[in-house]
Amino acid sequence: MNAADDVLSPSRVAAHPERDAILFHEQRVSYAALLALVNQYANGLRAMRVEREQRVMLMLKDSPAMAALLLAVMKIGAVAVPVNLRASSTDLALMLNDSRARVLCIDAELLSVYRAARGDVGHAHHVLVAAADAPGLQRVEAIAAGQPTDAVSERVSPDEMAFWLYTSGTTGTPKAAVHLHHDVEIAHRFPGEALGVGPGDRVFSTSKLFFAYALGNNLFPALKLGSPSIR
Repeated sequence: MNAADDVLSPSRVAAHPERDAILFHEQRVSYAALLALVNQYANGLRAMRVEREQRVMLMLKDSPAMAALLLAVMKIGAVAVPVNLRASSTDLALMLNDSRARVLCIDAELLSVYRAARGDVGHAHHVLVAAADAPGLQRVEAIAAGQPTDAVSERVSPDEMAFWLYTSGTTGTPKAAVHLHHDVEIAHRFPGEALGVGPGDRVFSTSKLFFAYALGNNLFPALKLGSPSIR
């Protein structure tokens, strides 16, 4: 299996390619467009030689690209690590060291936090910047540019890691809560079975995508149930 395919399966997309998947400000992203972007990011990450189980940290604002990148990381069998946009440089260094993230994707306006943390990070890693150019750094968007819109998913065990979410650190230093591929597979049950969410309904969560609530009760189930996610 692969959780990214469970959420955004090619067969489900083929059944309603033009249906809205994500509503973001004035932007409407269809299922077909989202899957194409996921595949382009997956191919771009593979071109960077990101391998199965390696961590990719996402310090990015919510956007269709953030959602696509998160799914792309899981699609290639790597582990997505969305982190709090308010993390301090101390916390960011701790999370980078603890996860040994191979890649950090970071919003341009948060680069000052990374630069303050960089000297305390003890392993080699790539930094990709989103939303604006930064001297000496590659754009996140550039790794998708020109890549094929089809990609083969890595076959993984249901018990393999899909994504990590770090705790807030209120009881000490932040700790990684590990979520598995089969955790994503059952994410639709509460919205779908208990709340009756279905195709055409719109799902909105004020929580950002670095929170478990926003992933497990908004993005993943909304895409699976055919209900546009509002970001």
